[in-house]
Amino acid sequence: MDASDTAADVIESYIIDTIQLSAAATDDGVVEQISCIHLYQDLQNVIEEIDLIKNEVAGIMREKVVQHGNSGSDDVGLRSNSTEKNNLIVGFDDVLLELLDRLTDGRSSRQIIPIVGMGGIGKTTLAKGAFEHDLIKEHFDFCVWATISQDHNIGETLKHVLDQAGVDLSNEREKKDLGEILYKHLSRKRYLVVMDDMWSIEVWER
Repeated sequence: MDASDTAADVIESYIIDTIQLSAAATDDGVVEQISCIHLYQDLQNVIEEIDLIKNEVAGIMREKVVQHGNSGSDDVGLRSNSTEKNNLIVGFDDVLLELLDRLTDGRSSRQIIPIVGMGGIGKTTLAKGAFEHDLIKEHFDFCVWATISQDHNIGETLKHVLDQAGVDLSNEREKKDLGEILYKHLSRKRYLVVMDDMWSIEVWER
């Protein structure tokens, strides 16, 4: 806030000086011009201060991610093998932080966040890092992971999702209304559904 106020003061001072010089124009219509050098210098100082603040905040967030990732508990942090953890933190720390921020930014409407790219670049590792993070588990009422793959089956996917949600599908009639059951189960809840290994737009639309 202090850095923001300083930036506003610098800009407002420049505007006021410009207005005063314009008002004091000579009779022959010549308007004295003020130098922009001081404005640029002052703004550069503010920019550097804001960059320091951003770096400090990013450092704090990275430290939290590392602490969660190194936790020995199976219920918090990035619960994957040690090699995968190290790869995630070294290669995806900034992207992971951005993903966590988008997932927990408090929006009330549904949002879709695609993770796309060539095979083997770590899309699943990144998604799993966010999915298993304790911030996500605290934020959402309902989290489920579904692997789609090339040989996808919508009915089996729905059953898998409902099974993870603890929904009993012993009733034969209910098996015919899986979409409606899932819809009702998600109603008025904050939920995260990860659909991994999606091969085509057509499958996504279905």
